[in-house]
Amino acid sequence: MALRVLAFATALAPFSVRAQTAVPPARSAAQEDAYEPLAEGLFRDGLRAFDAGEFDAACAALGESLHLDPKLGTLLNVALCHEKQGRVAAAWLEYAHAAAWAAQVGQTNRHDFAVEHGAALERRLFRVRLVLPAEPSLAVEVDGESLPTPLRSLPLFLDPGDHTITVSAPGRRPYQSSLHVLPGPNVEELRVPALAAALVAPPPPPVPVPAKPSGDRRRSVVFVLGAAGLIAVGVGAVFGAEAIVKVGDIGTCTGSSCGADPRSQARTAEVGALVGLGVGAVALGAAVVVSLGSPKRARLGPTTLLVRPVGSGAEVGIVQAW
Repeated sequence: MALRVLAFATALAPFSVRAQTAVPPARSAAQEDAYEPLAEGLFRDGLRAFDAGEFDAACAALGESLHLDPKLGTLLNVALCHEKQGRVAAAWLEYAHAAAWAAQVGQTNRHDFAVEHGAALERRLFRVRLVLPAEPSLAVEVDGESLPTPLRSLPLFLDPGDHTITVSAPGRRPYQSSLHVLPGPNVEELRVPALAAALVAPPPPPVPVPAKPSGDRRRSVVFVLGAAGLIAVGVGAVFGAEAIVKVGDIGTCTGSSCGADPRSQARTAEVGALVGLGVGAVALGAAVVVSLGSPKRARLGPTTLLVRPVGSGAEVGIVQAW
């Protein structure tokens, strides 16, 4: 069969078919020697799968063999396998490369074989013409593979099956079109509309950062409040002790020997004790709040001490402006 006729290997310069396999990386002579047996094994596996009618497996093995060890005979077999598989566009391109390669090295039989099969496939090609918008920095991809700018104005030949064409540009919303290609010749024109501007969300407004009091100022406030609180507590303790003494005098002191009324003196001392202790507690509490740096603290305003008589004693209140 034709595949067997073309199967004999011919050592030639490396050659790459873009439709089937990537360009093999540069390799040393030692690497070439190591790859050659592997490529030969894949080539024979491909032949066996082809004879069994398993074209998918055959094309995969032959394509990998071509990638590892590019040879004209392998390229022709890859093209023939793709033709049997129904991938007419890939096979037609590979036959074109093989015909040019064979003409260059003077292999007339292989050149004529490639030209004959390629010409037969031309009548079965599906052709797409792209009409693109005038957009700078336009990028076109066919099935995820970039289409170079010089080829965008030429007909695009596609194999039967599903294909995706994506057109994009910086700052624009990409355009995507899906094509389902049926076997058989056809011509289609795909007009890509002007790309719409991409929606860019405005940046969020900056979050204001509340100013924090400096460390020196905070320490000064804590020191003043703490000292005032301790002094007030001390004064309240003195008045409290005096109130206790005066209360004790009420039962033991009679007549003019007691001097002033002990009850009145006790009430006065009691009021002084309450005022001192209340102011001291508030000042010490404020000092603790400022020292801890509570995130919910507010700036302290003027403080007013409210004292009013209640019955035989007094009620002390602290009014703090915030």
